[in-house]
Amino acid sequence: RYLDSGEYDHDMVQTAYAIGYKTQHWSIAIRAQELRIVTWPQYAADGYFRLGMIYADPSVRDDGKALAAFRAGWAQVPPEQRDNYRQQVPQPFRDRMQQ
Repeated sequence: RYLDSGEYDHDMVQTAYAIGYKTQHWSIAIRAQELRIVTWPQYAADGYFRLGMIYADPSVRDDGKALAAFRAGWAQVPPEQRDNYRQQVPQPFRDRMQQ
């Protein structure tokens, strides 16, 4: 309710993500990361990475959204940190990121 009404702060969004991830309530975890990316763009790379990990999870398994999220995060990372980011992306997405 608070996320939808716009009555949230960074800690609340982080907590919503953590609870959603831990309980595998993916819609809450996804919503929290989407809000974090839009509201605090300085965390966009991390937020997209986390979205990619959710979409890559076997219980969600949306390879297209996972790859798009990993690519979006990679684009937000400073050039000198891109290799490190890419190494954290799970296979098979890692090899497809720059295609």
